[in-house]
Amino acid sequence: LDTHETEDMLVVLLSEGIGAAIIRNGRVAEGVGGFAGEIGHMVLSASPEDAKSLTLGLLGGYGPFLPLLPSGQSIAEGLASLAAVRSPSGPLEVVLDRWARVISVGLLNLIHVLNPARIVLGGPLAVLFNRIEARVATVLRANLLHGLVLP
Repeated sequence: LDTHETEDMLVVLLSEGIGAAIIRNGRVAEGVGGFAGEIGHMVLSASPEDAKSLTLGLLGGYGPFLPLLPSGQSIAEGLASLAAVRSPSGPLEVVLDRWARVISVGLLNLIHVLNPARIVLGGPLAVLFNRIEARVATVLRANLLHGLVLP
C-alpha cells in the first residue's frame, strides 16, 4: 500500500457482526464517544421499526452461515471449509447471494459517506469474500456516484 492509501482507508471486520476502523489522515477516527466505526449498526431499511433487526451486522455477520458449518469445527475452521467448496449450490449459494447483496449495500453506503482510498476486509468471513467479490464489484460499479472510483 502506498502512503496515501494507508492514510485514508476503511478496515472492515467481517465476523459475528461487522465493525470498522475509519482511518483519516493516518489516524483512527474515534468519534466523540469512541464509537466511530460501529458500521454493524447501520440500518438497511427505510423503516425505523427495522433498526433492531435489519442491520449490516445482523444481516452481514456470520450468523446466516452457522447452520451450514460442519459440526466439530470452530467457526473459523467451518467458514474455511465452506470457502473450500468448489461449486456452491443449494443452501450455501442462497446464503452467499444474500450476503453479497447485504455487503454490497453496506459498502455502497460507506463509500458514498467516507470516500476511502482503500477498503481492507478482514475477520473470519473474509475467507468467503472471493465467492462474492465479482457480484459486489458489479453492484458497486453500477451504483456509485458518477466520478467516484471503486476503492
